[in-house]
Amino acid sequence: MGGVDIDDQFVPEVFYSETCQERGEEYAYELARIRLGEGIKNADAVEGAAAELLVSEELQKAVWTDAGFELQKLLQALTVLTQPLRHGLADGLALFYLREPDRIAHAIVQGFEGITPAEAAAIVSFLTLSGPDIRRLPGKAIDETDVPFWEHSKRLHRYAIRPLVPVGKQVVWGAEHASRSQLIWLSAVRDGVLPADFRWPNVQAVVKSIKKSIEDALEDRAVEILKRHTPYVEGGVDFFRRFRKEGFADVGDYDVLAYWPATNTVLYAECKYNQTAHSIKDSRRLRDRMFGMTDEDRDGQYSRIRDRREFLAKNRDRMFELLRWPKPAQVPPRDVEVYVSRELNYWMVHPPYEVPTKFIRVDALDTWVNSGMRAEKR
Repeated sequence: MGGVDIDDQFVPEVFYSETCQERGEEYAYELARIRLGEGIKNADAVEGAAAELLVSEELQKAVWTDAGFELQKLLQALTVLTQPLRHGLADGLALFYLREPDRIAHAIVQGFEGITPAEAAAIVSFLTLSGPDIRRLPGKAIDETDVPFWEHSKRLHRYAIRPLVPVGKQVVWGAEHASRSQLIWLSAVRDGVLPADFRWPNVQAVVKSIKKSIEDALEDRAVEILKRHTPYVEGGVDFFRRFRKEGFADVGDYDVLAYWPATNTVLYAECKYNQTAHSIKDSRRLRDRMFGMTDEDRDGQYSRIRDRREFLAKNRDRMFELLRWPKPAQVPPRDVEVYVSRELNYWMVHPPYEVPTKFIRVDALDTWVNSGMRAEKR
């Protein structure tokens, strides 16, 4: 992709590969197609459950234990900041608002039932930016030379998620920004993450279960979509555990297997929900998590996909028999490898090394099976 040249005067110069711009434009084109809805079926999208989370006793208890307030009450407090006139924090519309923290806490208590003064005060304190912590990462007692934009998740004090800025004994905020902060908090937890790496062990456990439920929903939706095209579809097939007497190698489970006997075609899908990359460093972490250094690197997801590809090539006919699928037509076999996700990121358009995999969003899978899969050459 590029590198750094250092001349004999020790002057560094960053350079990029000749294809860097072209690759970037190709990725931007794919994103544009998605945003325009080309080939996308909105009904096939997989979303987290926002409404259920707000009344989830498990989540509310976890946030209370770790942070001293409930998530729903944090969102209610942000609603007060979004509507300062309605809650008596301003006399008229303004670009920004200035009030004492105690006055904001009082407005929160008055605005919603069930919020105690202690909770409201804790929430206001939490939503207030700390000047010294803006340039510090958790666990470190030193200031970075600049605001560490490269560490999105480790920046616990970001204006995007803490909209109150201290000014003397008061705090200042913008109503629109408070609304954006509320959306970030709600959508992040709904999607099985936190807006930053807060040291909340109980919340992290619950959020991790949310992420797992979304990944399970991805598999279920992929099965549902593929059943529109063939009756021979299986989800979560682990041949090693399901057919012990066969002595198969343990390659984990195929998230989805689909079969078209008339064309002797097998599609096997890996369904993964990877968190969004917000910075270059996040993108690098995502690349390593997905691909590792090579397709044999066990730290990457792709090594497991490679194992299942080899397993299918070796045991194809026996797999059909065990699943009680009909024998294929006498035509050359075709195996299609698909990586199904909620979003399309850069590394899915431009993998770090050559792979035979088709990377596709779940809400585009139906259209692709109808057109793209059948149009591609064997």
